[in-house]
Amino acid sequence: GAVGNVTYSWGDEQCKEDLSPGESTIIVSDSLCTDTIAFTIEPPDCCFNANLRITKEASCDSPFASACVDVVGAVGNVTYSWGDEQCKEDLSPGEYTIIVSDSLCTDTIAFTIEPPICCFTASVNITEEPTCDMPFATACIEISDAVGEVTYSWGEEECQEDISPGSYTVIVSDSLCMDTIPFTVDSINCCQPNKIFFPNAFSPNGDNKNDRLFIRGTTGFDQIELIIYNRWGQKVFETNNPTNGWDGTFKGEPVKSDVYGYYLTVTCPTEMKIITGNVTVLN
Repeated sequence: GAVGNVTYSWGDEQCKEDLSPGESTIIVSDSLCTDTIAFTIEPPDCCFNANLRITKEASCDSPFASACVDVVGAVGNVTYSWGDEQCKEDLSPGEYTIIVSDSLCTDTIAFTIEPPICCFTASVNITEEPTCDMPFATACIEISDAVGEVTYSWGEEECQEDISPGSYTVIVSDSLCMDTIPFTVDSINCCQPNKIFFPNAFSPNGDNKNDRLFIRGTTGFDQIELIIYNRWGQKVFETNNPTNGWDGTFKGEPVKSDVYGYYLTVTCPTEMKIITGNVTVLN
């Protein structure tokens, strides 16, 4: 039903090749009329097949992997979201996605780079045990086969000082692994009755030299009790505080120069001991 010469907006011919999938319009005209025709070229249901291939696993010596995308049935140029090439190196352990596209289709591939099963070996070494004079320990982490930077939950250094007796855990991590290490700092028994020193004489005469009677070597005891008697069995002094020395008085008056008996009870966490003896007061 066209009148005269018919023209097409896509060219001289009524047929057109090499049309890509998508929406298009064509304008058709004759001597009297013009018509615009909209049409759609559907893409074929023939997208490429893409598979990811791990070409190099992460290892302890080289903690990075390599992977390639194998594409079959692509149309036109193939692009990859990780770069220009179908293969990628230096992939750290972790989860990834890559988007692969050709002229017709797009596919997203999820994959995981597994960490190597080759964690470091670590242990805690108590380098300085607590003593009665210094009741704190020093501990150091001894580690081998670590990869990358090593961190410690107790701070920046591999050693920690001033650790009180008790049970602890420290978390050690490198670039690939994490380990929790328990350790214990043992308490030291500073309660040693055989190291108590009790003077056998003192001179409370006001010259500021040996004027008080003190018990020595009581560090670490849970409890002490010191009682001093005169020769008639009368209690002249009593204390539970080793820093509270006897000044040689009774009821505010100096006692006579004489020999006095003492009765000392010391209590440790595991034992109790009674020590008796004599002390001479020299006025």
